Amino acid sequence: MNTTAPPASQPRLDPVSTPTSQGEHTQVVTRSTTAARMATSSSPAAATAEAHKSRKKRTTLADETEQTAPAPAAPMPTPATATLAIPIEAIRQELRNPADNQYPPSKPGGTPPPFAMPIFQNEGTPTPPATPSRGYPPTILNMPQQADVTLDISMESEIPDVHDVSGVAPNPLSLRARLEAAAERQPSPSGKFSPRNPIDKYTKPPGEGMPLVHTTSPTAALEHIDLDLISAWEQAEGEKLLAHPFDNEARFPELHENIKNRIFTAVAEITGSQTTGVSAPKPSGEAIRKDRTPTTFLIFNLTLEQKTLLLQRRAWSSRAITFYVTNLYPPCPGFVFSIKGFSTLINSGVWEIVERVWSDSDTHAFIVKLTDPLPDDIRQETYLSICDFLSSLHIFHLDVRDTGDTLMPRFNVYGIGHHIQNDDIWIGLRNYLASRTYASPIHGQGFIDPRPYC
Repeated sequence: MNTTAPPASQPRLDPVSTPTSQGEHTQVVTRSTTAARMATSSSPAAATAEAHKSRKKRTTLADETEQTAPAPAAPMPTPATATLAIPIEAIRQELRNPADNQYPPSKPGGTPPPFAMPIFQNEGTPTPPATPSRGYPPTILNMPQQADVTLDISMESEIPDVHDVSGVAPNPLSLRARLEAAAERQPSPSGKFSPRNPIDKYTKPPGEGMPLVHTTSPTAALEHIDLDLISAWEQAEGEKLLAHPFDNEARFPELHENIKNRIFTAVAEITGSQTTGVSAPKPSGEAIRKDRTPTTFLIFNLTLEQKTLLLQRRAWSSRAITFYVTNLYPPCPGFVFSIKGFSTLINSGVWEIVERVWSDSDTHAFIVKLTDPLPDDIRQETYLSICDFLSSLHIFHLDVRDTGDTLMPRFNVYGIGHHIQNDDIWIGLRNYLASRTYASPIHGQGFIDPRPYC
């Protein structure tokens, strides 16, 4: 009776791990031929033959897989250890036993003998292989050998002793002559920069110097100052001068302390004095009632040379302060009055008009009347001093322009004020001369202004 075998089930897939040439493994799927053959064959002999073929096929497949597997990776080389070619231990032994040193001992006070310095080996990087393998380390350090080098660090030299003058002939010139010659060759002291004169920072006036600053009365600079302070100024030590700031800030009493310090700094720089001082003004009671502020400061405790230096330039100007100096006991002013209204720029024409008035009989009569009250021993001297003052007449004009650029010159009339020593005589004479009429048929009449026009 023929029996029909049941339908064979789907063959089972067995994964087989197969290495590739790149070191990776690929799973190869093979049929389980043993199960398939047993399912389709009914005789035992056939099953045995199929099993034998299956084992033979698997053996052949394993052999092929073993032949295609990559060779195992070579072991990683160990980096070579650099060996110094310097006999370090020998050098240390020489340092411990100086008696065995091959070099002779150094002289007293000299430098130690030279010895071989160890040479540091440089690290080199070899060229990488042309086809690096995966997993290999990067560059392997290579330390090449270097030849031994001896470095001489001795400080011994053949420099001569510059202080040894034995056997050297002395200079035939005397020390004084050599110093004088050096001063002619180099007037300023040696150095990177020449010393700067402190006076150079102050503006130098052009020509013959700064023009005189004229006042309207002999004591105008000391007006509005407390009289007790004036007495203290007169008793101050050393030579004394009055300092007059140009700026209007001196009209504010709260700024006097700062102005005083700036004047003091300037005077100390100009004169180089370590003992000079500056005093600020103090308003009098009358000045306080009239709301007036004194603007004159005192410079005291100067030497005669320092006083002369300050008076030579008179006006001193820098970025910090601008001021001019006068004597503590000022002479009578040289300025008399100013005339305006003459349409001319020629000083000689105006001088003739003024001189004609000052030398007429009316002026002479006034001078006699002015000097009569004086004692006999000084009357004649005072009269002559007034005549000298009138003879010193000189005129200076200013090209003043009015609205519309109209030229209206001013003529300042001067005399040499120090010819007159009496303040009352000078003020009486000035008031009289200012009250006179100054005119001519050509120029017309001029108008008097008692204030100087600057």
